[in-house]
Amino acid sequence: MISEEFLSILRCPLDTNVPLRLDQPEAGSEVPALVCTRCSTRFLIHDSIPNLLPEDAVLPPDCRDLYQLPCQRRSGRA
Repeated sequence: MISEEFLSILRCPLDTNVPLRLDQPEAGSEVPALVCTRCSTRFLIHDSIPNLLPEDAVLPPDCRDLYQLPCQRRSGRA
């Protein structure tokens, strides 16, 4: 799927200082995703291609929109 070398250079598109981790779900349960190590936003992987578009991200359960994420409040982006 995603090599360790590639994963080591990937950063969250919402805060480029924060690395992503690979979340490989158990067989048949969920779609694999890259997860922001800071705010837990999930970027889904389809056919081994990560979708790093912020507007397509799966937000953490306690977050209604991108503007509520810590990295967006701090920087005023989104």
